[in-house]
Amino acid sequence: MKNKNIIRLIIFGIIIAAGLNLWKQKMQKQEIKDNSKIESEYKNHLSVTQTVAKEGPEELDIELLFSSSPIEESMIYEVKPGDSLYSIAKKTGTTVGLIKTSNKLEGSNIRAGQRLKIIEGEFKIVVNVSNNTLTLFLNDKLVKIYPVGTAKYRNTPIGEFEIINRIVNPTWYAPDGVYPYGDPKNILGTRWMGINEPSYGIHGTTEP
Repeated sequence: MKNKNIIRLIIFGIIIAAGLNLWKQKMQKQEIKDNSKIESEYKNHLSVTQTVAKEGPEELDIELLFSSSPIEESMIYEVKPGDSLYSIAKKTGTTVGLIKTSNKLEGSNIRAGQRLKIIEGEFKIVVNVSNNTLTLFLNDKLVKIYPVGTAKYRNTPIGEFEIINRIVNPTWYAPDGVYPYGDPKNILGTRWMGINEPSYGIHGTTEP
């Protein structure tokens, strides 16, 4: 079973996505002498993306998605003796948090015979650096669009990435020091999703 815990992330001068194997600028991966060819390929990539955005993807009802009601992008799992939320998440390629959210579970207690909604499919994030938006997709269906800020302290990398780790209450390793969660100088907020580009990730913020 494909590991759905890995979210694809795409970043391009106008777009960043999560859940993909990062599309890097080809200049970073191989030596290409024909710069005009690179520019042409990049423009083609943008034109395709912009066409899709203009037509508009099919939208998912986010309340229905994260409710206990079954949808096309879900399956029902019947809890077996000895199961835990962790083992079910690992078995079905999802996360404990997503199982708890879509089944309105406040704790981790489950019982044999209990039926749980499991969301299936691949999540993808697209970040548009030009207008500072982050768009979440499930199986190429639009889930939600969020306003975001990009790269205050360094340039946003361009390409296609994977989210490889998730941290709750992260420590900020800032240019001028290390600030644990809760420190007034820690600007990362309550969540960090690191990508396979060292020192880069998606995070919350304590700043307005």
